[in-house]
Amino acid sequence: MAHHDRRTFLRAIGLGTTGVLASNYAADAVAAATTITIEGGGYDIWNARDEFHYYYTEVDGDFDVSVRVDSLENTDPWARAGLMVRQTLNDDAEHAMIRKTPGNDTSFQWRSDDGNDAESTTSGGTGESEVSGGTMSATWQRLVRSGDTIEAYGSSDGENWTLIADISPGEIDLADSAYVGLAVCSHNEGTLTTAQFSNLSGLSPGSNEDVGNVEVAGSVSTGTGGGGDTDPVVSTGSASSVGTSSATLSGALDDLGGASSADAYFEWRESGASSWTATSAQTLSSTGSYSQTVSGLSAGTDHEFRAAADASDGDAATGSANTFSTSASGGGDTDPVVSTGSASSVDASSATLSGSLDDLGGASSADVSFEYRESGASSWNATSAQTLSSSGSVSTDVSGLSSGTSYEFRVTASASDGDSATGSVSSFTTSSGSGGTSGGSYFDYEDGFADVSWFDDSVQVIRIQEAALGPIQDAFTTEGPRLIVFETSGVVDLGGADLSITYPNCWVAGQTAPSPGITFINGMVQVEPDNCIVQHIRVFRGDESGGEGTDPLNNRDGSSNVIFDHCTSYWGRDENLSVGYDSTDTTVSNCLVAEGLENPEENSNGTLVGDGASNVAILGTVYAKNNDRNPRLKSNTETVVVNGLNYYFDKAIWIDGGASAAVEGNAYIGRFDWSDAIVFGDGSVSFADNLVTDPGLEGRAFQNVGTELSSRPLWPGDLSPMPSSEVESHNLNYAGARPADRISHEQRVVDEIRNRSLNTDVSDPADSDIPNSHTDVGGYPDHGGTTHTLNVPSSGLRSWLDQWALAVEEENASPP
Repeated sequence: MAHHDRRTFLRAIGLGTTGVLASNYAADAVAAATTITIEGGGYDIWNARDEFHYYYTEVDGDFDVSVRVDSLENTDPWARAGLMVRQTLNDDAEHAMIRKTPGNDTSFQWRSDDGNDAESTTSGGTGESEVSGGTMSATWQRLVRSGDTIEAYGSSDGENWTLIADISPGEIDLADSAYVGLAVCSHNEGTLTTAQFSNLSGLSPGSNEDVGNVEVAGSVSTGTGGGGDTDPVVSTGSASSVGTSSATLSGALDDLGGASSADAYFEWRESGASSWTATSAQTLSSTGSYSQTVSGLSAGTDHEFRAAADASDGDAATGSANTFSTSASGGGDTDPVVSTGSASSVDASSATLSGSLDDLGGASSADVSFEYRESGASSWNATSAQTLSSSGSVSTDVSGLSSGTSYEFRVTASASDGDSATGSVSSFTTSSGSGGTSGGSYFDYEDGFADVSWFDDSVQVIRIQEAALGPIQDAFTTEGPRLIVFETSGVVDLGGADLSITYPNCWVAGQTAPSPGITFINGMVQVEPDNCIVQHIRVFRGDESGGEGTDPLNNRDGSSNVIFDHCTSYWGRDENLSVGYDSTDTTVSNCLVAEGLENPEENSNGTLVGDGASNVAILGTVYAKNNDRNPRLKSNTETVVVNGLNYYFDKAIWIDGGASAAVEGNAYIGRFDWSDAIVFGDGSVSFADNLVTDPGLEGRAFQNVGTELSSRPLWPGDLSPMPSSEVESHNLNYAGARPADRISHEQRVVDEIRNRSLNTDVSDPADSDIPNSHTDVGGYPDHGGTTHTLNVPSSGLRSWLDQWALAVEEENASPP
């Protein structure tokens, strides 16, 4: 039956958007009174990779499963809980899920193939929806597999079911065997959300685990609201003390399922064998971990094992399988034996890798190291080696990783007798910044199109020990890859000059300065070359020197791969922070761009993206008290403007013909002149979730562009915007050079936004409250400075820098 014909058939029998299904199935579904509580973390189940907690079992062929979602803690409007079918337990697996969210009702999503971006009935797959808007209010979910078709239903009572969508092999093509269960994601890295389910029917999950690189481990517990009977829950741990013929296996009994006790044990076999061998059982009357030593194993052989439990009420559970390899036999000269462990402390740019040297193979010592690479790459990167004279665990930190990227790694050993060994491959995924970053902000500096892949631990470290132009200029004009750190704070008067970075591969780390940081006045800071990142500095241009057309901060025409992150830029006389003509891959993230000077008239501007600039990302930035160009997108430019906060302005986004942009999740507050639409011009723009308030649109046009696009013309990687309703609070907390350590001019503007202090009843834009001169608002900053001594590590520099960034972004965070 063709897909659309099948839909016609479903509608005919009462399973369309208004039809319902009432049957013995529904009566059976509400009979059980079991309560399932799942705590889950993870940044999302979306885009190309997932992080969540999963309570599941493997199912062959067709299934028909329903559940009531009793509650879901609101850790984020896009936290989610619901029924899922998943091809594998890999983080990028093909899947389909009915998702209940705290702020967005119930809808249906799927990933058509491993590694593809997910779609849903509300985004990318709206044509598959059988309900208006792709969502419905539902406390009950039902997921059905019938042949090769997946059907998703919602219900308010568990008896009358409404079809949300049904997808055919053209959208998703699962193998006969798949994992079916309950998935929970907090959409808030480092935080667990709690979901409660009841009346699960058609499924008996026996395993639970975190899928993907979840920062905080989830859990499952079950109870009975009416004395019901459920299966126990077990989880498989790791193998330790692995020798030539024995190993110690570990696991946990997570829930008794209503029984008074359970016999917990393990099953093991040589990898690829058809049958399992069971260990002796331990009778447990409460939840907890357990272990068992197995012997009689074959030397030098790969094995797999799993936890299992038989409850006293007759129910049973089996955990997922883990692996280990026994050492080679013989007391002579054999190869060493190593085991690859897991990755921990994973963020956007670094991770800690673990493993073990299990046997020296008769040698006196071995050099143990790790190899890692982006998944699918052809060559490996090697870490420095650690020399071990006995077996034991090893770990090392790797940095300079790309955000939102899947990596694989393995442990290796080179023994002193010339033998060597390489462990199995494990994997991890760096965070993408959607919901969790290296600093406190939602947005990471690599969430745009630019990156810092050029940076590693071998760069020259230059220490600034005096808040003066001379030593800083020397550092900016030094050749070679370099990291500039600050052991002093203070105000640096540029004397009307331009302070330029002249050689590529430069990282300016203003976050390393002691309080209150580094502030440049009376001049411009410019990035001329490629591969540069400028973080956590302030530039206050003013009108003491220079004339019309002078900016505080920008990158030069034709430059590439430049990042401005957490910068404060005030009092320009043309724009405040601009992107060079014909530049490529520029990111402006978490910046405070404010008070472009009104005199001379019509020169109070936020940002100009110069003609021909491509792959520009403006993320999480505050534009405040700039009359115009918030931002201005010139001809033939390509830009994304995401989650910006705009306050007290005449014109927001002005886009020229030949330019394209995606404008999503922005908040526009306190506009004082409405002669144009908020977004206007001859360019081509896609729009999503933009907010206008205080005053609202009140019938006025939000956009008047040449072409409104139905899909994004460009987009950086796995970036997931915040809801526009969260932008004001987030950006006022995290935008600017040092959000946890603001100076008075920054705090003044933040307070004006929070309190809506400025008058929007302006008859002439020239008569607004935007300052004409820096002297109108108190003059240049004159904060003093302090000094400290930095302990710069020889490895793990990116992680060290991220910790310093967090310390100036979060009130209670401490530097490394």
